[in-house]
Amino acid sequence: MPRPIKCGSNFEAKRYTIYNGKRNNEHMAVMQAVTGHYEIGFTISGDRRIFSTDGEWEMHSGYVGTSPLNLAHQSFSISDLPYDGILIKYSFEIADKIKTAVGPSEFNRFYNKKFHVLKPRDQKIILNYFEQVLKELESPGKYSDIKLTSILTLIILHIMENEIISPLDNFSSASVSKSNSFKYIDSAMRYIEKNYGSNITLDSTARLYNFSPAHFSRLFKSCTGDTFSKYLMNVRFEKAIMLLASTDKSITEISQECGFTSTSYFCDAFKRKYLKTPLQYKKGL
Repeated sequence: MPRPIKCGSNFEAKRYTIYNGKRNNEHMAVMQAVTGHYEIGFTISGDRRIFSTDGEWEMHSGYVGTSPLNLAHQSFSISDLPYDGILIKYSFEIADKIKTAVGPSEFNRFYNKKFHVLKPRDQKIILNYFEQVLKELESPGKYSDIKLTSILTLIILHIMENEIISPLDNFSSASVSKSNSFKYIDSAMRYIEKNYGSNITLDSTARLYNFSPAHFSRLFKSCTGDTFSKYLMNVRFEKAIMLLASTDKSITEISQECGFTSTSYFCDAFKRKYLKTPLQYKKGL
């Protein structure tokens, strides 16, 4: 799942810039679901396709993305344009205040739409609000939570009042077609999410879907941009990082729980990827 908001904070915001995303197979390493907070993001530039357990859709420059709680999803770059965006995370406590202002049903309907399209003039207004959030969080003060709640409420209200009605507003898994190939790979990714701690192999997973290992391997890479083994390793790393951040389990326990064959292999592979040992990573959190 996405990294939680730091303990004691009600807001986090970050600007992401990724160059040549498609060329570098830049994508979310694993399917994730927002569970412990709300998120809202603004795409400044770039193009991404989102696959989820409830269908698929695309995000383009000027779009606002809203992640419904508990919806497993994964995004992939679909162009070589630099991806630039701002993501805001906020706590349930803040969400309750916004719900009071806009109405609980309207708030839920807003998040269930998943993405929102605006005219260029309104895109500039929303981008300005997002940048105000970043600026406030650079040097927070006594009244920052009040200011940020107000800005976020204005963001949501402005989008509600000004978004363009899209043909995909009645979006559902039934109305959005997936290719047959991705249906199998989508299922395989969810299988990995549930079983990453066990001895998963390319051969055994291919057999589940009645594919030869060679064909399944080609299919998997064409849909995800990664080989099966690299994708599985990324899932295990992501789960390990969550355990390092949120538990007091030992490195050996985390290694075993995440499906690594040995603690030494886990530590060596982790250091190659993150340039830190798991213990050094944990101390730096």
